[in-house]
Amino acid sequence: MDSISRQNKENLFYSEDVMLNQASVFKRKTIYFLEKFTDEAGENSELILLVNDLCNVKDIKVEEDFYADYIVYYFHSYPYEMFNYQIKKRKFNLKIIQSEVFSSGLLER
Repeated sequence: MDSISRQNKENLFYSEDVMLNQASVFKRKTIYFLEKFTDEAGENSELILLVNDLCNVKDIKVEEDFYADYIVYYFHSYPYEMFNYQIKKRKFNLKIIQSEVFSSGLLER
């Protein structure tokens, strides 16, 4: 996504103030990944907490009793450079998770 965004010089989740389908796909796939990971990780609660901290797409608490949608909070009306930053950060977080999975021996099951 980051290379496409850079090439087209656009935020792939928003056009003007309109949320694009790609944003919904990203959120849906992330939720699916988190659910499957939780199922596979079993009793490894520390790893589950890490993955949820790094990858969750839950609403963001902005103020007391006020929450913003994850996609809106991190991607709305941002230029493609900020979009790329957020996507690269997500990719880096996935590398951290991958490293933790390997070191925890989760793949040995």
